[in-house]
Amino acid sequence: MIFRSTIALALIFFVAVQAPLTARRQHGALVEVQLQGNRLVRGELLRVQPDSLLVYEKTTDRETGIRLDQVRTVRVLRKSKFVPGLILGGGAGFLIGHAIHVDPETLLGPPVFLVPLGLISGAIIGSTAGTDKKLTWYAATPQQRNLYLKTLKRYSRDR
Repeated sequence: MIFRSTIALALIFFVAVQAPLTARRQHGALVEVQLQGNRLVRGELLRVQPDSLLVYEKTTDRETGIRLDQVRTVRVLRKSKFVPGLILGGGAGFLIGHAIHVDPETLLGPPVFLVPLGLISGAIIGSTAGTDKKLTWYAATPQQRNLYLKTLKRYSRDR
């Protein structure tokens, strides 16, 4: 019985954590596009087309169309997910360890070992998920460029 209630609490917790994330308006990812001649365009990725990118630059409050033959690299800037990973990993380690067994007299048992393990693994997964993605356009083959276009399309506002 305790195991079922612990699993139910874990599911409610994970749904509650994820719900605010899905309710937000869809935005494109923040990108840095380095052009031939070392010019840098930084902004929200609005649209990806077979021959160009459309980026909204907040600093100049304008949309910039970028031809792909002018692109050297594209960096998709991601927010760090270290803290959410730490919280979810620690919570999962605690709930799983608590569901297995806790000695009522000493309060020791699997949670003592699973919580730190959950914290460490959650932090590693969260920091890895928050790593920027760099696409080297100028040195890519046509097949790689097609894959890059598909990848960038996933990050654009117009998916």
